[in-house]
Amino acid sequence: MHDGARTLIFDSIEKEQFLTAEDAVDLNDFSFKLAFSAHNYLDPMTKYDDPSLVEWYLESIESDGIQDIGKQILKYHKCNVEDFKQFYPPARAIKHKIEMFKENKNLFCIDDEDIDGNPVITEFFG
Repeated sequence: MHDGARTLIFDSIEKEQFLTAEDAVDLNDFSFKLAFSAHNYLDPMTKYDDPSLVEWYLESIESDGIQDIGKQILKYHKCNVEDFKQFYPPARAIKHKIEMFKENKNLFCIDDEDIDGNPVITEFFG
């Protein structure tokens, strides 16, 4: 991830938990919501939501660890006041960015159903 001033490197550590379907974690248990945005750090007012310029494609792929066994094409919408009410309070360090997203209306929320009307899979393991 690059924030315009420095590159941020995120590290992950594999844990010996949630490795099988029986140990899956369900994001709904934590009221977890996923949102995304794209913006230009050199020009924060640039918006990437013009359908004549960009088309977002979101998919969630289910795998058995060897091959893909399922896929959901996800729907999304611009986050609205009701979506923001469901967010956890932001950390002080990023609160200004969340406010900027709200003001610029360039944060997208993932819908609860995929393009076929099926609930988005929220259980993860592996």
